[in-house]
Amino acid sequence: MIDVISHRTEAHYTALSQLIELHTETISHFSNLLIEALMQEKKIFCCGTGVNSYNANTFVARLIDRFDCERPAFPAIALTPGSALVSPFVPSNPDDLLARPLQALANPGDIVFILANTDNSSLQAAMATARELQCQVLVLTAEGGLRAPDFIDADTVLTIPASEPALVHELQLFVLHCCCDLIDNALFGVHDEENFDT
Repeated sequence: MIDVISHRTEAHYTALSQLIELHTETISHFSNLLIEALMQEKKIFCCGTGVNSYNANTFVARLIDRFDCERPAFPAIALTPGSALVSPFVPSNPDDLLARPLQALANPGDIVFILANTDNSSLQAAMATARELQCQVLVLTAEGGLRAPDFIDADTVLTIPASEPALVHELQLFVLHCCCDLIDNALFGVHDEENFDT
């Protein structure tokens, strides 16, 4: 049992180190886009299916409630198969599962944050709809995961340096928590010297 724990710890640490080495600037870029949208009173949608839906819901909960400090709620909406906006909806075309709610709720300048470990037609449709609505699309995927369409800018795609589902899930959540932390710091000075230990 100890060997299994040690192996998982080593795999996590290696992948996390690679993520930091390769994508620190991209995480910062993602966060700046989210901050800019919030400052312009735009909404953030987070879309995910399967295990990614849990991370999407967690990210949105952190934005609406709090991360590390008391602050006003941010306008964030989770679009996942089990969310209140999606679960009662049975589209005639399954690819519209996430795209149709976006058509109803998204406006130009909103952020649509896509979480995807593997290629998924409903997420592809959501991306296409977001671009049609002139939303900014961010994609967080994994090695061999979602193939972002040609209309997605390369600097808005972050590929987790792992393919094992549990490891991708862990690192995906790390990226999302980094974004939350950077947002709170930029807008509320959470890590200003006087607040850093609170």
